[in-house]
Amino acid sequence: MHRLSHEDPTKGIRQAMQTALNILAHRDHAVSEIRVKLQKKDIEQPVIDEVIQKLLSLDYLNDERFAEHYVRVKKEKGLGPLRILYELRQRNITANLIDQYLPMDEDYWAEPLAQQWTKRFGKLPTDFRQKAKQLRFLQYRGFSMDQIRHFFQDMETTS
Repeated sequence: MHRLSHEDPTKGIRQAMQTALNILAHRDHAVSEIRVKLQKKDIEQPVIDEVIQKLLSLDYLNDERFAEHYVRVKKEKGLGPLRILYELRQRNITANLIDQYLPMDEDYWAEPLAQQWTKRFGKLPTDFRQKAKQLRFLQYRGFSMDQIRHFFQDMETTS
């Protein structure tokens, strides 16, 4: 590994900035993700802090934009609110941003839950084992037991 700040300090910052820009070229990242990735490159903490401040000031790094995009993409991929909440917390997104961009109301998540169930199963379970399997799958995807229970109640009343 190489320590980027031993030589000319501005060279280390430039190299760290280029590394960060290369990472950001692929997708948006949370501040904490960039920090971890730069630490793995053995870049010293003061350099990382300076690079992150520069990226924030240029609006290349923005946790608010990241949270909004992350929730939208994960919902489109069929994940539920509990799984997305867990993943946002893992990325150190603040509770305020999570509350702002991750709706927890049941109606908002009814369609992705139904899509995931239809894609995977498509028919109501005929016994307890099948129902347990379907419940586990939907829970793993991040849907709450209340959301799943309401979904099955709705499905049973319409069939």
